Amino acid sequence: MIKFILPFILPAIVIVAGLTHAQDMSPQENENVFQRQVTKTLICAKHEYLTNDLTKTHNEERKWFGVAGDNLAELFVNKENGSWTIILTGRDKVACGLVGGDYGSQFIEEETDL
Repeated sequence: MIKFILPFILPAIVIVAGLTHAQDMSPQENENVFQRQVTKTLICAKHEYLTNDLTKTHNEERKWFGVAGDNLAELFVNKENGSWTIILTGRDKVACGLVGGDYGSQFIEEETDL
């Protein structure tokens, strides 16, 4: 179940995204790769407001970020209860909650000698 991260109604946007393989592999090149069109209504707010809400209301801290095209993707995690949220922020500094959930778990990395 996707959780809504804001305690009140904000203007929502509808994003239509074409999901493709990370290496732009076309379906003709690999029968295991296919395209899917997804339509989803997202809750959005100014980045500062949304991240402040995640931190103060949901006790989630930013644990990871990365650049995705012209957008900033961020992962917020509550280390006490395992809840997590992924947001995507555009150049206009509007952030939208893409997905969130409960019972997240951190991977334990093994040290290796090189």
